Amino acid sequence: MALRSRDRGAFTPPAVENSPRSGGVRPGRVLLGVYLAGWLLVRRVERGSAAAPLRVCSLVELVGVLTVGTLSAVDRAAFPDATVWSDYGAGYLFVPLALPVLVLLWLRHRTA
Repeated sequence: MALRSRDRGAFTPPAVENSPRSGGVRPGRVLLGVYLAGWLLVRRVERGSAAAPLRVCSLVELVGVLTVGTLSAVDRAAFPDATVWSDYGAGYLFVPLALPVLVLLWLRHRTA
């Protein structure tokens, strides 16, 4: 059961948001996969693995949030339905914006 609202500021969990226009791709599941991969990469870096994949994943997330956030603020028609990255993640307490920044700062601190 999806929690949906026409209000752009409403909370819509990414794991249950499915768009019939997506051609079979479920955006919520893709984002869930990205966050799961990021978490697994954090665990690997903690155990001594290379940080480059986590850095790339975080940068992709940050660029996506900034791009979709800006487009959703400038042209509401570009994203008629709220997404995790719409309005810079405002519907998700800005976690999508803060998380990659915090990970990048954490990586910088670990290598310093």
